[in-house]
Formats: sequence, C-alpha cells, structure tokens
Amino acid sequence: MWRIGRLVLALAACAFLVSCGGPDIEQVRTCRLVVASLEPTGRIAITEEAADPVAANGVILRYRVDGKEGAQYVRCAFAGDRFSSGRSKLTAVETPNGELTASRLYILERFWLDDPQTPMRVAPRFAGTASPGSKAAQQTFEHSLSYALQQGLNALPVGFIYALLAVAFALVLGLVDRINFAFGDIAAIGGVAAFSGIGVSAFAASPALTIVLGLAFAIVCGAALGAAVGRTVLVPLRAASPLSFMIASIGLAIFLSESVRLLLGNRDRWIAPLLNDPMHLWQIGIGITMTPMQAAEVGAGLAATLLVGALIAMTRFGRAWRAIADDPKMAAMIGIDRNGIILGSLVISSALAALAGCLVTFHYGFVSHSSGLVVTLKALAAAILGGVGSIGGAAGAGILIAVAETLWAAYFPVADRDIAILALLTALLVLRPNGLFGRPLDASSGRMGSERQG
Repeated sequence: MWRIGRLVLALAACAFLVSCGGPDIEQVRTCRLVVASLEPTGRIAITEEAADPVAANGVILRYRVDGKEGAQYVRCAFAGDRFSSGRSKLTAVETPNGELTASRLYILERFWLDDPQTPMRVAPRFAGTASPGSKAAQQTFEHSLSYALQQGLNALPVGFIYALLAVAFALVLGLVDRINFAFGDIAAIGGVAAFSGIGVSAFAASPALTIVLGLAFAIVCGAALGAAVGRTVLVPLRAASPLSFMIASIGLAIFLSESVRLLLGNRDRWIAPLLNDPMHLWQIGIGITMTPMQAAEVGAGLAATLLVGALIAMTRFGRAWRAIADDPKMAAMIGIDRNGIILGSLVISSALAALAGCLVTFHYGFVSHSSGLVVTLKALAAAILGGVGSIGGAAGAGILIAVAETLWAAYFPVADRDIAILALLTALLVLRPNGLFGRPLDASSGRMGSERQG
C-alpha cells in the first residue's frame, strides 16, 4: 500500500515537472521588488520576464527606466524551484554592474523584501499602474484603499479553509458536546488525496480537470475515512465521558498524522502553482487582483458551506440533527436513530475537513504531515467563537479570523500575528462566553442553546 502511494506521489511530481514552463510567478514578483530597490527614481517598464537560462532556480527581468539610456536587466536566483520550500528564498542578485555582495543582499531582504508595505509603495512606479497626472493626496488615498481591499480579498480563500473546518467541528460539537481533535489530520489526508488526484490528472494538461479530480479525491477519501473512524472509534464512545472521547480523538489524530508521515516522509511535497495568473478586477490605486485559483477556492468553500447549511435547515437529516442537538432524550423517545445521525454527521464533517485540506494544498502549493495542528486550533476557536452548534456562526467566525490575520500581517509585524489574534479571541470569549452567535445556556436542559439552523 505504501509503495503504491509513493508511486502515485512520484507520478504527480514528474508530471508537473514536465508541465511547468516559464518563470515562477512568485519569484517574478520578488524580482520586481528587487528592481524597484535598485532603481530608486523614475518609472519602470518591464519588457521581459523569463526563467533564467543560466541559473536553474532563477528568473531574469529586462526593463527600461525613465531618464536612463538603453535596456537594463536583473537576475534573481533562489534557493529552490517551484516544488521546494526554498522557492521564495533569494540567494543572489546580478545586474550589469555585477553581483550584489552578501551584506547588500541581507539588507535588501531584511529592510525591503520583508517589509509588508513595500509592494504598495513601489507599485505606482511600474508603467501602467498609476496615472502620472493624479494629485498626490488622491493617489496616496487610492493606493491605501486598494491595498486594504486587496488584503481583504486575499483573506477570503484562507477564511473559507477555516470556515470549512469550523463547520466540521460545529457539526459534531453541537450534536454530542464532544470535540474531535482528528479533523486537522483528516484535512492533511485530504491534501494527500488531492495531491494524488493531481498526479492522476496531470497528463490531461487541463487545470480545470486537475482541480476537479483533486477536489473529488479529497472529498471521497475524507467521507470514507469519516465513516470508518466513526463506526469503529467515535460512535461507540459517544456515551463515554468527555475525557475518554478526547483521548480517543487525540490518539486517532496521532495515528493519522504518523500514517501521512510514513507515506510522504518527513519532507514537504510541493506542487506547481495552478491557475495563478492574476485577474484584474478593479483598477484603483495599485489595482485589485485575484487569481483563478483563489476564486475557485472561495467558490468551493462557499458552495460547501451553503450546501451544509441547506442540509441542516431543509432536509429530514437536518431536522433529526437539530432535534438531537436540542433535546437528545426527546429525540430518542420519538424514534430518531441517534447513532445513525452521529455517523452521518461524522461522514459530512470529515468530507468538509478533507476539502479544507485540499484547498490548503491548492492555496499554499504543498502537502505536509504536520500541517494539521495549527489549522485545527484556529478552526476550533472559530467553531466556539461562532457559538456551539451554529453552522453559520462557525463559518462566519472562521472568515473573521482569517481577515484579522491577513490585515495584521499587512500592517504590523508578522511575528506578533498569532499572539495578537489569540489575545483577541480570548477577549471575545470573555465578553461573549457563548460565542458571537450562541444563546445562553438553557438551565432546564443543560445544553447550549445555539442557533442550530446556521
């Protein structure tokens, strides 16, 4: 089994090595920032962006600058290609005047490339990004506005990843008052399944087919895994103490994480970017853009969230789910199969978690056995913040957390982001112990009266 899995992963990597041509767009963006630092004055017109024929992991940009004679060029070399974690690490810069020294390269990275404000400051200097006749104050306002809107748009794909996992938590937490800590690792397995789907579809040379097969592989794998672990582990423990259920779910999470590690190895597995050429949505300031992949991630997350909300609100399964969530004893008295509804909820929530893992793979371009823990904690916080059992509240809280993270990273030091977000979540839960959309505890039933219908 492990050999077959490794063969599929190797097939995916080989196929994408064949299909990826041209420069890495993220490396091109970094090299454009390098050009802006080397040319402190004058408007810049990029005439060519290409993979460096000399350096294996590099790009070359040719450009012209107002007030300078002739064309200029810059070569940027990186620590890895698009399949490795070093793809964004700049290792060398060469200009017609020679190669930058190690000290200049360090200063360039430390004080220019690592500054989140740099892209906004330099964008108006590139030809076609700003109107030379605009008033300075209006131009500054438009740049600031477009930068803020762009960051909010960038947060949506991550927000729906958190939302899907938060809804998965809410489906189980609102039903049995137990937390399944294995959802993050089910998401990691969903990422592996998506990676396998990419390998199967890579030779078709169709990005749309690649995405569809990746999503299908992840959802089917997640649902099957949810049915298996639900029937054998979690449903038999539904009547056990919360501590027993928690220990079992943590053990399950460790088992799944180690299984992924044995399959992938300790190294991250990288894929080539898919559909990552920016689409210009609105030309204001530095412009508002979105890649087709980001749009696909948002569409998939939104569709899945709305589908689950409709399932809970409008179907027989949803009515049974709400009945058990509100009053399990009365639901049992009228003949509702509690075990069946719990198992169905685990299948749906595991499929959502696997879909979230698939979107993580598409968004960040890698698969890792250790990628589930941090996302799990943030999604669990979103589920609690949204109100126990509230499907819509969990999804909304997940998106809010992603927006807050992205805006913090855009305007403040990234190193302090997690501290700030966790402090904000703590303050919100102190002020709203039942979450943003939850109702106070019902003393007669002893259960949290959340908005069950999402």
